[in-house]
Amino acid sequence: IKAFIQAERERRALEIQTKARHYNLKEILRAYHRYLKTTYENYEDWNMLIQHLRHFLRFLIGREESVYTVKEVSVEAYKQVLFHHEYQPGRFYTPYFQAERIRAVKRFFDWFNVKGYSTNHPLKKYGIETYRRQIEPLCLKRESQRTKPQDVPQAFERIYQSIEAHEHTLGLAKGTLYTHQRGWRAFFHYLEKIAVEKIENVDEEVLNDYQIYLYKSRNSEGDPLSLHTRIRH
Repeated sequence: IKAFIQAERERRALEIQTKARHYNLKEILRAYHRYLKTTYENYEDWNMLIQHLRHFLRFLIGREESVYTVKEVSVEAYKQVLFHHEYQPGRFYTPYFQAERIRAVKRFFDWFNVKGYSTNHPLKKYGIETYRRQIEPLCLKRESQRTKPQDVPQAFERIYQSIEAHEHTLGLAKGTLYTHQRGWRAFFHYLEKIAVEKIENVDEEVLNDYQIYLYKSRNSEGDPLSLHTRIRH
């Protein structure tokens, strides 16, 4: 029965009439955008699918390929890009995030085929859980081999403890304390990075450079830090 159902699905897929012309990328994305908005009630759900897809499309453009010509070998190359991408020094995408990004691309090609734009589908056999389990041991091995920095650089441990003790006397909410501590740790690691060993050596130039550093930093998804995050740091 399963074989019959699969054969029937493939037969019906072949019956889908391919559109008479190739559409440009803007036209395709506009139609896909409309489809997602009518399919998903939650803005975050469909917007994330679009963002993942755009990341893949930028990769294709760099290889001078299109959604009509992309092959499985290109998808495999894209998987390697995701696996090796270091969005911050020593920080890589999680297996879940990588698998979700590929799933979003598959979701697009499912729609691309059903709507008759093309019969090309480089991810027809992709399974998100299978792929996640495949790369998870590799990601864990890489993480175990990574040299983890100290929570606070040794040169700034004493002053960090003093700051922490002082802020605990201010009656701040736990979430506010956590945000402040996270910001101080990030700043002290930056000072260590630029070889500043004493807080007395921090001047206006150092603070301005730190703002530029935050502006150029990326979050776990490879996107620039939001203004809110930069202000908190």
